[in-house]
Amino acid sequence: RPPPILFSRGAHAGTLAFEFSAGRQSIVINCGMPAMNRQVWRPEARKTAAHSTAIVSDTSSSHFIIGGPSDGVIAAGPRKVGVSRHDRVVTSVHDGYRRRFGVTHARTLALADSGDRLDGEDTIEGADVPYVLRFHLHPAVQTVATESGNGVMLVLPNREAWLFAADAPVAIEESVALAVAEGPRRTRQLVLDARSGSTPRIAWTFRRLNRSGNQAASDIEMEPELPL
Repeated sequence: RPPPILFSRGAHAGTLAFEFSAGRQSIVINCGMPAMNRQVWRPEARKTAAHSTAIVSDTSSSHFIIGGPSDGVIAAGPRKVGVSRHDRVVTSVHDGYRRRFGVTHARTLALADSGDRLDGEDTIEGADVPYVLRFHLHPAVQTVATESGNGVMLVLPNREAWLFAADAPVAIEESVALAVAEGPRRTRQLVLDARSGSTPRIAWTFRRLNRSGNQAASDIEMEPELPL
């Protein structure tokens, strides 16, 4: 959860966000904060939308004060963030959206023993509100959309291929990586858009394909089952 007000001027609204890599190859990131021009990027980089998590009704999970002597301080945010872990399964929940929208966000992450698969499930529970799941990608990751619209093949710099699949349509949108060594770079993000609470739960998975590069192209429609 956010730190106390006195220490929150630089904190981000990234509750339940995560990053994911395969060996030294980064796949999912958060936008981060650049080493230079921080004042230019800081307001956007601190928002929930700049993190790989759920955003409810286009609103950050923490409320930032804008202007005045308290500019940038987090005035309100998640009060309770629960996290539990059993082996390689992590379950977490936060109440940052409860007071404004009457909902809680819960996320489950399950990593296979082999490290070749990460299953996730996000739940927005309590009211009928729109929300979006965002997965910001490292700039070196290439994306290839599948014909079904519910999956995207990800090709890493080492030509290793992964498949992202979900039980909801997946859009590929622009993003920016701010914390890379060479400075801000354009990148992409995977977006799952639930326009109403009629879809309170979305399951998704990242799975390493058996072959890399162009040889994996024939596998992009082999979307795995979603056990969660």
